[in-house]
Amino acid sequence: MNFKEIQDAVKREIEDFSVEFFTDIPAIINETYLEACDEIDPGVPGLMNVETLNTVVSKAFIPQPGDSSGKIEDIYNLDTGEKLIRITGDLQTLRDKCGSLAAVGSIKYWLDLGSNIWYASIPAAVVVLEIIYYKLPKILVGDGDIPVQIPPHLHRAILVHGTSFKIFSRIEQESEGEAQETAKQSIFFSDGKENFHYWVSRRQRVSGRVAWDA
Repeated sequence: MNFKEIQDAVKREIEDFSVEFFTDIPAIINETYLEACDEIDPGVPGLMNVETLNTVVSKAFIPQPGDSSGKIEDIYNLDTGEKLIRITGDLQTLRDKCGSLAAVGSIKYWLDLGSNIWYASIPAAVVVLEIIYYKLPKILVGDGDIPVQIPPHLHRAILVHGTSFKIFSRIEQESEGEAQETAKQSIFFSDGKENFHYWVSRRQRVSGRVAWDA
């Protein structure tokens, strides 16, 4: 389904109940699309990307790539070919590895925190790092745009019913009546997300598969 088809399908789901949310539909579709992709662990295969970034002299961190979803998979020192060791925790954990976050020496460890990549120790000269990460899916804008990171057979369950679920949640909350439509949409939406997780898990081991044709 393309963006217009998804919007039209959502309108058909809610038009007998409310038309006041019609203008919100595009934004809620994109919100649902991003959330569905973000829930995949470690990430949707088609969103994996590689970028090279330079360390900064006298600094212990660099910003993540601009299109990063926040999910960093691996980092390599391209000057030596070595894979850096990932640290889980906080800056204190990273500090414990090198004695001081200001320590100068060979870069060996890294930690993703917020929108930054922290590393230790700080190299005396600029080092080129290869960042393997998951980027954000492209926002749907034009009528013909297709949510390629979700397989076509799940477009309706995730994007149509997911968007309808969110809208009905607002409608039925305001009416203070029984949330029958919300519950109905929730079933389709939950099934879609469960099938999406299964679909991705079966394909994460397949090299070179980056997206699904619509």
